[in-house]
Amino acid sequence: MKRISFLFFLFVSIQLNAQTGSSFYVKVKVEKEPIRVVFNQIETQLGLKFSYNTRLINADSMVTYASSGTLKKVISELFDKRIQAKALGDYIVLVRSKKSERKLDKDNPTSIVFKGQVLDTRTKAPVKDASIYEITSRVNVLSDSLGNFEITIVSGTEKNFTIAKSGFKDVILPVNVRTENNVEILLVPLRSSIGVITKSNTNIKIAEDPTIVPKLVPQWGLIIADNLQNVREKRMGQVSFVPLIGTNSGASGVIDNRFSFNVLGGYNGGVEGVEIGGLFNIVKTNVWGMHIAGLTNIVTGKVKGFQVAGISNIIGGTVTGMQVGGILNHNKSKFIGLQVGGITNLQKDTLIGMQVAGIYNRSNNDLTGLQVAGIRNSTYGKMNGVQIALVNYAYQNNGLQIGLINVSDTAKGASIGLFNYVRNGYHPIAVFSNEVLNANVAFKTGMDYFYTTYTVGINVFEPHIFGVGMGFGAKINTWKWLSISFDLTANYINELENTEVYDPALNLLNRLDITLDFNLGKFSLVAGPAFNFHVSQLGYTETGTFITNIAVDPFYKEVINQTQLQSWVGGKLGLRFSF
Repeated sequence: MKRISFLFFLFVSIQLNAQTGSSFYVKVKVEKEPIRVVFNQIETQLGLKFSYNTRLINADSMVTYASSGTLKKVISELFDKRIQAKALGDYIVLVRSKKSERKLDKDNPTSIVFKGQVLDTRTKAPVKDASIYEITSRVNVLSDSLGNFEITIVSGTEKNFTIAKSGFKDVILPVNVRTENNVEILLVPLRSSIGVITKSNTNIKIAEDPTIVPKLVPQWGLIIADNLQNVREKRMGQVSFVPLIGTNSGASGVIDNRFSFNVLGGYNGGVEGVEIGGLFNIVKTNVWGMHIAGLTNIVTGKVKGFQVAGISNIIGGTVTGMQVGGILNHNKSKFIGLQVGGITNLQKDTLIGMQVAGIYNRSNNDLTGLQVAGIRNSTYGKMNGVQIALVNYAYQNNGLQIGLINVSDTAKGASIGLFNYVRNGYHPIAVFSNEVLNANVAFKTGMDYFYTTYTVGINVFEPHIFGVGMGFGAKINTWKWLSISFDLTANYINELENTEVYDPALNLLNRLDITLDFNLGKFSLVAGPAFNFHVSQLGYTETGTFITNIAVDPFYKEVINQTQLQSWVGGKLGLRFSF
């Protein structure tokens, strides 16, 4: 077997983005100089190096040439359309053009089977499941358990192969398949600084998600995509019936398509346009554009654009745009835009924008924007915006929570709901007396600057008179020993005797208590005036008169539409304990 040592290979251990060169612009000018001078000018402008088979190109040939434009255009003109350029990471690989390949088809009508063996250069052990990828035709095969491979070449002689295996350095190998057949290829393992074999340039993996992708994509297709993760090809479009059964066949995982249509489902390298799947779409890298699936979209990398699925969208990288899932959206990285889930949205990183779910939203990191759910919102970082749900939780509430129950660990914002609680906030208990109910207990929860208060009270001399209420308040700290509190509450007052038929008539006492708080450690003595506005219909429907009797010397009294309105000034005196 003819050995081709790695010393004669061009090793490429950086990311290889296979393009035709249409995205690179260059300017060259030579007069009766070797072609290598042109190469030098291009290398200086792009920061890339040329790789080519010396049997295919003589760099010492003299040329006179001046032009500017894309790399694709310049190389095509320079070699009279016989050669094309493919940018692979830090290299520009020169290969025969399609026109030249078709001519070789006529000159060499018979196909040839190119054979070889892939070995570990360190141990000489066979390398199983290494990818042998022909750059021009995109034909690829995997080595067997003994490292052996066979690949059928249908046209041409001078070929360029990428040999790649996860955990080894990638190799670009120019070879004459008719004269250098049955080769031995040595791969160099990747090692960290402490001598441990590592994986090459691994992206975030969803394949990651053992319960989903391996059940939808054949294992050999995942191996090829993992081996060739440093190779990126671009095509106008593809059609698949199921993963790896389509126009891109086994190379699907390394090809980016502008248009992709998957009858049932597909597995592709990337999308730069539109992808539609009858059931599912699985993308190895990124999606730029529109992504539509009947059931689910699964993307390992980033999404930028519009994404909709009948059941779920599962994304490994950053999402920018709009995402709609019939049941679930599950993102593992940052999200910017609008996210709508029929049941739930699970965001493992920062969310900037709007998140809407029928039942539950969860953000494991910071939220900046609006979070709306039918039942619950949870943000386990800083919530800089608004949460609206029956139950809201934020690790740090820097915005506004609106719900039945609002909970946070710390807060710089406000919470509006039936029950609001800040774990590291302000939640004292107070006992006090006022001119209506002489024995009251209140519980306050929130922050000093804005809290919710709940009260119950009774008139101990007339026990049938009692009240329950809630409201909001704020405490202004002036000195260490003195603060001022403002409490605005609405209290339902019962004035009916136990022997009377219960009348659920309106009898609402609204109070604004302003107190001076004399702070004595955890205890505070509170005292101050109160302004009352009483609204009552008690007794009117039965007797035609109002039977309420809680007002104390009202300075305002009026009846409007069978409702009595009264106002008076009262007072509050009590003791508060902070814990």
